[in-house]
Amino acid sequence: MVETVKQNSVCKTMFIHEETVKAVMESIPREELLYELADFFKVVGDTTRIKILHALLIAEMCVCDLSNLLNISSVIVHHRVFSPTHIIRE
Repeated sequence: MVETVKQNSVCKTMFIHEETVKAVMESIPREELLYELADFFKVVGDTTRIKILHALLIAEMCVCDLSNLLNISSVIVHHRVFSPTHIIRE
């Protein structure tokens, strides 16, 4: 499909590759999975959470141990582990 675009647009004429757009649209994951992926990236987007995850992969550790290891308060550890973008479900 070819259409003329507004003057301030990047392209003067836009050509839509309909088959390509349709194929990509059909491959986009369902909304539920996208929300799960977004939550995952919130978790791994925080360096403290990544450190906690790494520590927990090495050994089972309590909040006090993690606090000592990372030199941060136990409240911060608890918040990073059990917050809405939690690592562990309470």
